[in-house]
Amino acid sequence: MVAMYFFRHANAEKSVDLETILATLDYQKDLERGLTGKGVEQARLRRKQLGNLVFDLCIVSPAKRCRQTAQILIGNCVEIPVIELPTLYPSPKAPNGELMWRTFGKLLYEPLSAYLKSEAGEIFLQNGVENGNAIRRIIAEHSPTPQNVLIADHAVTLQAAGSQFTSDTEIFNFRVGEAEGFKIEMDTEEIVLLGPIH
Repeated sequence: MVAMYFFRHANAEKSVDLETILATLDYQKDLERGLTGKGVEQARLRRKQLGNLVFDLCIVSPAKRCRQTAQILIGNCVEIPVIELPTLYPSPKAPNGELMWRTFGKLLYEPLSAYLKSEAGEIFLQNGVENGNAIRRIIAEHSPTPQNVLIADHAVTLQAAGSQFTSDTEIFNFRVGEAEGFKIEMDTEEIVLLGPIH
């Protein structure tokens, strides 16, 4: 049975000009934001909560904060393939990217259901379909018999991609905080929330 673990990145550097990044669509500057000390500790605590879980494959957003979170969550599974999937965090220069970014700026930290009500709603759903298909391809190419797959991404695109692996529409209403996420059992489509770290 394959289990997919979808995690949002841990606490990241808040650029003094985050609003400027969103207003100017400065993708490169945003990609370079890394984890804070708090974020590193959040990811370490999450790794500890995962116990002896071993990942077979990691699929990650191109953002530095997601890659750093993934590396900590991978833990001792250092020999696994780590595949960057750029569409998990689309550039504002991608088709419909600017509208997605402007919507991120307005609805930051809201669940996917809020994004779906926006003018970019269909774009976010389509992004989820594309990412779901890409994740399936990556799994087939890199890990033909995976048991545990890690996907490290951003809250809303994480939910949109995850929605392609379950029929449970409650996924649209999750609020995914820092270093939080959910697990989907591929065979049953069951979702388990991996909420706040204690």
